Amino acid sequence: MSNILVRPDFEPEHHNDVLEKHAAPRADLFEAARGILPFEIQAEPTCLHSFAATVCRTNEWAAWNGYTTPQTYVSLASEYEALHAQAALADMSWLTKYRISGPQAEEFLQKLVTRNVAALPVHGAARVFFCDMGGKIVGEGVLFRLEEEEYRLTVEGNHLDWLDATAEGFNCAVEDISGTLGCLALSGPQAVSIVRQRFGDAVAALPAGHAVWAELHAAPVYISRTGSLGREGFEIWVDAEDAPVIWGSLLRQHKDLLRPAGLAACELRRLERGIARFGRDYFGAECAVDPEAPRTPYELGAGAFVDLEKGPFNGRAALAKAKEKGAEWSLVALEISGGEPASFAAVYCGDDRAGSATSTGWSPVLCANIALATIRTETLAADEGFNVHAEFPGEVAVRRARLPAKIARRPLF
Repeated sequence: MSNILVRPDFEPEHHNDVLEKHAAPRADLFEAARGILPFEIQAEPTCLHSFAATVCRTNEWAAWNGYTTPQTYVSLASEYEALHAQAALADMSWLTKYRISGPQAEEFLQKLVTRNVAALPVHGAARVFFCDMGGKIVGEGVLFRLEEEEYRLTVEGNHLDWLDATAEGFNCAVEDISGTLGCLALSGPQAVSIVRQRFGDAVAALPAGHAVWAELHAAPVYISRTGSLGREGFEIWVDAEDAPVIWGSLLRQHKDLLRPAGLAACELRRLERGIARFGRDYFGAECAVDPEAPRTPYELGAGAFVDLEKGPFNGRAALAKAKEKGAEWSLVALEISGGEPASFAAVYCGDDRAGSATSTGWSPVLCANIALATIRTETLAADEGFNVHAEFPGEVAVRRARLPAKIARRPLF
């Protein structure tokens, strides 16, 4: 095992032969063929790639955050049902992970993010944003405090250059540990029962935003109540070489309750929860092509994650002005009338364009098309109702219709 995850009280001699029987995937199986240039490689495999492939019957894969991950394993319907009625296990190892450590790690993070890091306890976790000096979001993620002077920041996208530049002058180190750490998301109504059976009552009762050390098959695991798949969900953080053991053990021992879930089902569940995703519902200030595209946390409805009283941090002055002025754009959840799946993008207030839907999908549990959309804030008080121009694919032609839409409370379900 690597030394990335091992907790201080974990003794290597307790390591048994269970791990030896499940060797990590051979790296050479995933190396690019000779003659392929590095910039031509489209996606990297996660530490669970070959093991996920053995249960992926559809052979449908998606590129996400620079990694390849199953779109569906068996069917979207069965995996969605598992998330709502039983339990599902998803490979989230494609998340980018940074270790931030050193005597001034807290001071650096106080400058970087919009929340008060000093209030985060050891083994606490919190959603955080980091912005440019104009108050526009560069990125967001979940910040874990592993020890007094050690943190882990999980994000989407590559922000190492931004973090390094911000850390200049602070006595701390920023390391990209993405390839050394796997993440398994366990979610669904039966997730708590599974965690209780495997890790005990104390872990099953873990409050949201907290994490704890445990072990399975003599491998140390870090279990947190975080993620975008539901309040009853857990994330299991494990060294990359041990991830296949944990993955296989959970699926075998709980095969009556637990199914693997691909990106399609996880994205639909995320949409039902009304959670915006970096790179889909908004773009960071560093990567947006349109200078008007970057958003402030207030425009995402995330003003609660901005602490203007904590002291200086990147974008504080601009965010104070933005709060006083009010958000020009608002991220909202929409529920669209009509009894069949449809595709749409533009959102209208009466006959005038109000904004755009960025994540859309058909929710079986709500029996409706749902969406996350960014619309002009001024339209929220308009007398005219919202509508979308939807398309319904047919065998011969595409049918078009204007469907009424209403703003829904988040989470939608």
